Amino acid sequence: MKSTSSPQTFLSQTRSSKTLLSKTLWPKTVQPRRLAIRRVACLLLCLTSGLALIQCESRSVRPNILLILADDLGYNDLGLSNDKFVTPNLTALAASGVRFTRHYTDAVCSTTRAGLLTGIDPAHLGFRPLRQGISSDVETMPKVLSRAGYSTYHIGKWHVGNATAGLSPTEAGFDDWYGYLTQWDLGGKKKWPTYRDPWLQSSDTKPSKVPGHLTDLVTDKTLEVIDELSAADEPWFINLWYYAPHGPLQPAPRFAEKYPDTGEGKYYATVEQLDQSIGRVVDHLRERGIADDTLIVFLSDNGGTNTYLDNNHPYVGHKGQFLEGGVRTPMIWRWPGQLEGGRLVDEVVSYLDLLPTLAAVSGAPPTENAIAGKNIWSAVQKGGPFPARTLFWESITGDSNAYSVLDRDGRFRLVSRDGVNRLFDVQDRNTANRNVSEAHPDVMSRLQNEYEAWHASGHEVPVDVTRVNESGATLVEGHAVQRTPGYAGFSFAIGVTPVVRGKDGIRSGVVVDDPPYWRLALTARGALQLDMLGERLNGPVLIAEKCSAIVVTSYFARSRRYPQNETGQIDMYVDGLRVATSTAAPPLQAPAQFDRLTRVGFDRQSAEPGSFEFTSPRFFNDYFSTSRAGKPKADDIELLSREVCSVPAAG
Repeated sequence: MKSTSSPQTFLSQTRSSKTLLSKTLWPKTVQPRRLAIRRVACLLLCLTSGLALIQCESRSVRPNILLILADDLGYNDLGLSNDKFVTPNLTALAASGVRFTRHYTDAVCSTTRAGLLTGIDPAHLGFRPLRQGISSDVETMPKVLSRAGYSTYHIGKWHVGNATAGLSPTEAGFDDWYGYLTQWDLGGKKKWPTYRDPWLQSSDTKPSKVPGHLTDLVTDKTLEVIDELSAADEPWFINLWYYAPHGPLQPAPRFAEKYPDTGEGKYYATVEQLDQSIGRVVDHLRERGIADDTLIVFLSDNGGTNTYLDNNHPYVGHKGQFLEGGVRTPMIWRWPGQLEGGRLVDEVVSYLDLLPTLAAVSGAPPTENAIAGKNIWSAVQKGGPFPARTLFWESITGDSNAYSVLDRDGRFRLVSRDGVNRLFDVQDRNTANRNVSEAHPDVMSRLQNEYEAWHASGHEVPVDVTRVNESGATLVEGHAVQRTPGYAGFSFAIGVTPVVRGKDGIRSGVVVDDPPYWRLALTARGALQLDMLGERLNGPVLIAEKCSAIVVTSYFARSRRYPQNETGQIDMYVDGLRVATSTAAPPLQAPAQFDRLTRVGFDRQSAEPGSFEFTSPRFFNDYFSTSRAGKPKADDIELLSREVCSVPAAG
């Protein structure tokens, strides 16, 4: 790419061009209506994909899609397998559809939701399991379906990270939404979850207290939205994410009175209410005459908690664990006339498969994401063959590292936590819950190596880097949420060479400028100075005419419920040695700004960069700890430091 001598000139020219292009193509006075756009998109899709035009107009070919997600519903929590549960509607759904016995999700709410929407392993989006949300430039299920002419609506819980208004379902691509960003919003100012008179909001309203029971309110809204969207001449996608049976267990009185007033009794009642609510939705589709034109997908986001009963029998483990019980959940698909009713699928499938599969069903072009999910529609229709692949799970916090690998045959599961490894043969009921690592050391070694390669392939953020001068100054954009410090893990690496400029010597200047989050600079005496979210770290003087590998790494633990317990750890390394560290408690919370550029080598005020040369900047979505047991090899500070100065500047 051709460089320009002035970063400010380059930035100004780039923004002017983008503004002119936007005004030329879409002047505000001639903005087309959304429905017209979808019809044109559908026509183009048919013409370019070779589909007959009639298929774009036929609901039997392009179904409505209703995706129902339960929260913390365990593998053993349906009447299909446990007669203590009263779930006749889900039993009927399975009898007229396909039930999956080896469906895998992630181990907690937020990660599963991120992966479900994108088809990407959530750890590769920085969800391990904490993150603030998904960057707006990442493709999502509603964006893909919208391109195929679908109206899209999200209802219920969101919790795709610790979402703020700037990371709502709207930013993820939904046309409209109704519900709550996280369960902590349900109680209003109390910041505590509740089913009773919850605080809810929509895409164009602020949260307010709504009389009634949460499960009933969400179901009522779903019926209303079905009526609204079905009146239009286009298919729809409704993303219905219930909170049930997540705690606190507060079933409506009409269900609670059927069971003992115990934790176990309340759980049974909460699940029965969920089942009846799903039955109301299915009945409404039938009453409108569109049940046969609607693909229903039902699943749970992770294993049950095992708080009051053995939710995940016959498997050990629970929500938050990478054992079978924590990640193996119910899933049912129903589409009359397209899927054979009453069939069981015992092959391994993943929640990551939903995006590419629903894209194929809708006729949408494949997503541009580098996804882990597979299109399994043909296999589900025909009974196989299903794609063989290795599945991965990962959780990394400031001081702990856990992961799991399910091998491509679906037989062996490796579970590792802080360097302690166990192996399970999950195809054999007799050994599914017993450590068999001593009998299969070769399998242990192979799966460990596969994990290392998988982690290394996804922990670097794929940013767009544009070089703006010969010294290597750059503009960085893309994946803004992942390249933002202040929430979970964040790391940055760059090689900096101070250059003597004649009699002026080495001028002070900016290394990185990314307000309001962080700034890295060299002072007048040539020393490093890092400012990040209210914390300042002072580093050494860099050696002239020598490339120094600089690594900044941080981990911030946030809590919506207990902000006073928040902590932050920031470390700065030069050539593999830690030169400064800071612990902030509680750390500063910067305003969410995810439409910004990161400047390397200059800032918004300086017309000229300092006297440095730079290698290409690198961003990572995790924290590089030197003391964490069992950490991946790719997170080694010394290894990264050796690599940094060998990487040339962006071209």
